[in-house]
Amino acid sequence: MSTAFNPDFDPTGIEGGVDTHAVPWLPLPQAPGLELKPLRASNESGMFSAILRLRGGTRLAPLVHLGAMDLMVLSGALTYGEGPLAGTHGPGTWGYVPANARIVGLGADEDVECLVNCYGPIAFLEGNGRAVDSVLTSLDVLLAARRHGLTLVPNTLAECMLARTSSVAADAPLA
Repeated sequence: MSTAFNPDFDPTGIEGGVDTHAVPWLPLPQAPGLELKPLRASNESGMFSAILRLRGGTRLAPLVHLGAMDLMVLSGALTYGEGPLAGTHGPGTWGYVPANARIVGLGADEDVECLVNCYGPIAFLEGNGRAVDSVLTSLDVLLAARRHGLTLVPNTLAECMLARTSSVAADAPLA
């Protein structure tokens, strides 16, 4: 059908998809046990999307979402251990974290993979939970992707028109 509408259309493969099996896991030094596969990062809005993997046995230090975030658990079980929202969330669970929310006690007993859309930076707090140790922004995600030669989902028509970079060998398929 598309050839009848636009016979000159010659897709390059960058029009809106990323093969997540070909994207390597990138460790986050500010959060030991947490890794990401960058998918999209905007240098205008501060929004980024990624697949996050929290290694089994990991409990994250407190963090603050400076913008809202939504997530979908893809595999494993994510545990939130404190307060009225305490519980375990398995595959297919969708969650929402409002802006300025402080998260304490997030962990995993087994490896967990989640698709996340972050609409602002994430501040990782020091062990005391009161001082900011580091901040993860969309520009950090964008720079990490560029450093590793990864093609992200395009944000603009101009980005859709760019040639796809070479493929990166996969380290492990998604569960």
